[in-house]
Amino acid sequence: VTVSVLYWTMRRVSSRDSADGEGDGLHPRHTAVAMDSDGPHEETVARARAVGPEVGRRYLSLDANGILAVVWHRTSVLVSLLLLQSLSQFILEMYEGLIAKHVIIPLFLTMLVGAGGNAGNQATVRAITGLAGGEFAQRDYLRLLAKESVVGVINAALLAGIGFGRVYYFYGNHDMFYSTVAITLSLFLIVAISAVLGCTLPFLIGGLGFDREHAAPVIQVTMDIVGVFVTCAMCSLLIPDGESRSAPPPNVPQR
Repeated sequence: VTVSVLYWTMRRVSSRDSADGEGDGLHPRHTAVAMDSDGPHEETVARARAVGPEVGRRYLSLDANGILAVVWHRTSVLVSLLLLQSLSQFILEMYEGLIAKHVIIPLFLTMLVGAGGNAGNQATVRAITGLAGGEFAQRDYLRLLAKESVVGVINAALLAGIGFGRVYYFYGNHDMFYSTVAITLSLFLIVAISAVLGCTLPFLIGGLGFDREHAAPVIQVTMDIVGVFVTCAMCSLLIPDGESRSAPPPNVPQR
């Protein structure tokens, strides 16, 4: 139901924005269609740059209609994403016993999902700007996916190494080595997956007829859900039942 609401909302917003920009042809969706064609892109880019200041002044206007239009545009999508993001509740309920026994999971959960959202957002913004600027077209998806996958794996390995040191310093030498490994592998998988999804969403959303700008908040919410699931699943597989935090870490003073 939540996914259906999100789909309907994005369709309504895209249709409304398309109708509002029909006269000047400056809406990102119009530009994206022109960019994806096999013809030259220079004319469309030059036209968008020429009338850019006019569009900017129109957006900066404080009239009531303009403000309400922006509020509707953003709030409708944000509400749908809020409902979608709440699906992580069911994942956490599935692993409630695991989380209660191994408190290291919620302690680093925000770090893990945050890293996924940040890495995914980098790939998403790169794809959006490349498509909007004519640097590459819809047909270049597989080439971009290959590059972002390599970059994502390298970034994932680097962040996993740093994350391992961060977690091990506080918990790894306190009879929680397997927990440290599980958190580290979760971080690697989350960052690698986020790179793939991040570059895919702009192409997917644009191909479905939506505005590619929606890919940025969608990747954040998606990686929150994926990150929670990957973390809980990896910890469930790797952390033995006998390993749990029964005392504060060595670097925290005893009370």
